[in-house]
Amino acid sequence: MAMISSILGLAPGKLLFVKGLPTSIHDPAFRGDVLRRTLDNLILCPSDIVFELSEKQPGRDPGLFRVARKYDGELGFQVAIDDTGVAYRSLDSIIELAPDFIRVDLSLVRGIDADPARRERLRALNVVANSIHASVIAEGIETSDELATVQSLGVT
Repeated sequence: MAMISSILGLAPGKLLFVKGLPTSIHDPAFRGDVLRRTLDNLILCPSDIVFELSEKQPGRDPGLFRVARKYDGELGFQVAIDDTGVAYRSLDSIIELAPDFIRVDLSLVRGIDADPARRERLRALNVVANSIHASVIAEGIETSDELATVQSLGVT
């Protein structure tokens, strides 16, 4: 939790996204009472924080993703799947995990305006996200054409 210790006074209605690996649930600093005390000291609520669970974890244990998603959700945190589109995460597994946010890796976004296959992948992902009430976040937009294409697919 040291990475958020300097962030006091998060503006109301704003979320703090914290990148991590699913294995972080085994860290004693991320367990129940210790985590709650840390948040109390920082004047943060679990609902202010979104844990971004990365697909780039070595070993890619899908069972660990499920455990981390359940644990974080039970504590009141929102969860994002990070780096979607570069690893093993299928649409079925995204539906099963039901994250609050799906962060699409820049490798899917880069050049999307000129690549029909990438557009269709993002379109399908956005349909799935809408069905589970998740928000899609497109990373790495660098051109106005990429932005326009992403927005035309319904990704905000």
